Amino acid sequence: MTLTAADNWTYTWTNLAEKANKKDIVYSVKEVTEVDGYTTTEGKVENGNVTITNTHVPVIPEEPEDPKTTDVTFSKVEVNGSAELPGASLKVVSGETADGQIATDAKTGENLAWTSGDTAKVFSLSEGTYTMVESQAPAGYELAESITFRVTADGQVEVKGTDGSWTVQADAIIKMEDAKTPVIPEKPQSNTPTVDDPTTPSSNSDKQSEKKQEKKSLLPSTGDSSGLGLMMLGLALVLSVIFGFVYKAKRAKA
Repeated sequence: MTLTAADNWTYTWTNLAEKANKKDIVYSVKEVTEVDGYTTTEGKVENGNVTITNTHVPVIPEEPEDPKTTDVTFSKVEVNGSAELPGASLKVVSGETADGQIATDAKTGENLAWTSGDTAKVFSLSEGTYTMVESQAPAGYELAESITFRVTADGQVEVKGTDGSWTVQADAIIKMEDAKTPVIPEKPQSNTPTVDDPTTPSSNSDKQSEKKQEKKSLLPSTGDSSGLGLMMLGLALVLSVIFGFVYKAKRAKA
């Protein structure tokens, strides 16, 4: 039978036989259905009454476990260097691309965006995939390529390579290196002499050049009339000599 609050959680059996085969009959009452949140005490018989007691046990909800986090160290150094490189604008975003949403510290809620200093940064991250991005390099350095990494369920930190493979990072350190900006040599200055100021006095070389020009001006040029006369005179002399030889030759034959 089932007890309810309507009958005040009681029930009475009547006209029960006392003996069977001349032997006393022993009756027992047992609760066969457990009630959630209650414990049951075996019934005691007193003056023909059996009492079964249920005791309420309050259910205390279990406190939810904090999500597992991993402390990850972020280091910014020069290529092949070990000391921290200050002045770089850095951030960590969710996902495998540099344009993802800025991630937050799993314990403090702090946005993971900072400027590198003399010491590395440590943040707590939940399981997932992230990307470390350099927005601006320090003066004299080139921007570094972004680094994609993930935090696994067992707390390991792995970096994704260019071939798509994942490599476990010792001590959960993500190290980003900056290369120095190449120095371009300056072009040598031209040795082309400058033009002298016409107002400055002439040098000795200028005076010597002027004398040479004067000497040249004394010589006849092929275009002058005097030069042409001399040429005509020379031609007349040559013709006279030729005429003389011809004349003598004719007289000798006569």
